[in-house]
Amino acid sequence: MIQDATEKQVLTTEFNIAHLVSTKWFDKWKRYTNFNHILHKSKESYNGNNANDSDIRLLKEDQESVHPGPINSDDILDLESKFLQDPDKVKEYCNSIVKQGLVENIDFIILPHNVWKYLHKIYSGKDIKRYVISVNDETNQTSIEIWLKKINVLVCPPINKNQSYQECEVQTLYISKKEAVKDLKEKVTRMLQSQGDIHNNVNMSSCRLWKLDPKEDYSQFVRYVAEEGKENEAIPIKGKKLPDGQVLEVIQHYFRLITLCFRMLN
Repeated sequence: MIQDATEKQVLTTEFNIAHLVSTKWFDKWKRYTNFNHILHKSKESYNGNNANDSDIRLLKEDQESVHPGPINSDDILDLESKFLQDPDKVKEYCNSIVKQGLVENIDFIILPHNVWKYLHKIYSGKDIKRYVISVNDETNQTSIEIWLKKINVLVCPPINKNQSYQECEVQTLYISKKEAVKDLKEKVTRMLQSQGDIHNNVNMSSCRLWKLDPKEDYSQFVRYVAEEGKENEAIPIKGKKLPDGQVLEVIQHYFRLITLCFRMLN
């Protein structure tokens, strides 16, 4: 029933909101609400059949169930990996990372927004929100973006007061593949600002974004930035400056390291 509503209401319209729920919690909810028994009875009624041993077994199973508690989907989330957290309320859904390799309707179900609001009002719990995105503009095909784009970011020069140029390190973040380079720059900037302890001479409103070959020694690039390389100079390793309007979806997988270069104020 809920799965049918999901397919009709969510998978058809771009930018619609969907919500992921662990099947472990959902199965508890079905037992608690007699969902299986009600569904079975509706099918029996449709087919014109009377109650049988199967009805009694399903009802007994449901009566022995307990309250499912708050909606808990931690089992489908990657809670071990470390990555930058987005403090923005609109983009905080990117802080919930779904494990790779999971299968819809086996590990999790997808609920339309109205169904989620109904359940959340009763049971509360953690929200794993996702959006419907366009897969093919020509055919209007859409899909729910369950797995976000993982991007490794090297920020240089280091903007933290307690870091030196030698301490630049690669950090990970997650973002929708439909966002643009400009959105990524803004995302990283607000993430860093939320951490505090920023150098006073860092111009957070001015930065450049490069994609680098991770096989290269990126320390060369850090030194290049540290020495305030000119805009028209050739960078010492293979790389390319990314235009603000470029959509992240089309960035080649070969270049997996994104470098965000902030300008230092005089």
